[in-house]
This record gives sequence, structure tokens and C-alpha cells, in this order.
Amino acid sequence: MNENLNIEEPIFRHVGLLSYDAKKTAEFLSSLFNNLEPWLFIERVYEKEDVIFGTPSHVMHGLSKCGNMSFEIVEPISPDSYHAMQIKEHGEGFHHIAYVYPRDFDLVLDNMLTKGYKIVWAGQRPNGPRVYYLTDDGGGTVVEILDRALPLTPNNP
Repeated sequence: MNENLNIEEPIFRHVGLLSYDAKKTAEFLSSLFNNLEPWLFIERVYEKEDVIFGTPSHVMHGLSKCGNMSFEIVEPISPDSYHAMQIKEHGEGFHHIAYVYPRDFDLVLDNMLTKGYKIVWAGQRPNGPRVYYLTDDGGGTVVEILDRALPLTPNNP
């Protein structure tokens, strides 16, 4: 980011993985890290009216933490969603890193777009945060930015 913009420090949210089977991937990760918190599995649906850029999405999320590291496993359910296309094209594994910018979200988004990042998917469910996936033409890594972070609970996915 441009130091002259005086942008807030991002809040790390999670490392995102794509999987054809979120529960199986969670079992694998739990076998590697014996101090993972219990996994929370939540289905999320972004209807057409919830999508800012891209296609509607229906996914299963697996969420857990290991110390300060948070994991999100994304299992595409709708076959023509952004996540389904990504897993078909690139396979399972690392997909994105997520940060929250509660104060400077719009400034960060504008700055990333000015620097050549492209929005590959964006949405906002009712009462939910704005979620944008962006990438550049370089390494192919996707950055997820959110305008706020809600506690992750079954009642507040």
C-alpha cells in the first residue's frame, strides 16, 4: 500500500483453502495441528441480489483457529460459482488470505484497484460485511478484504 495514504494496519482474518470436502480437509488439518480449536461448519448463500461482482454462491465454510492463525476451508456447493470455477481450474489447497479494514475499507479497495488489482468476486449478505476477492496478474494469490469482522458463530456466519 502507499505509505502516503495513511491507511490503518489491516486486521488478519484467515488463510483460505479450497476443498471438495471441507470436513475431510478439516480432519486432515486437525491431524497435523493437535491444538486446533473445534471446527465450525456453516453454509453460506449469496443470492443474486447479494453479489456485487460475479455469480451467486453457495458454499460450506469450515472455520477454526490455532493460536493466532485462523483457517477457512471453502467447499463450493453451487457448481457455477466463483469458488467452484477456481477449484476446477487450480485444484484444492491455498486460495486466499483475508484482512479486515474497518476504518479504511473504501480507501484500501480504491488503492488496490489503482495499483491494477482486479475484483474477481464481491458480495454482501444482509447485515453482513462487504467481502471482496481481488488479485493481480502476478502470482495469482487472491486477497480477501472485508469492511468488518463479525464473530464467527453458528448464528452469525
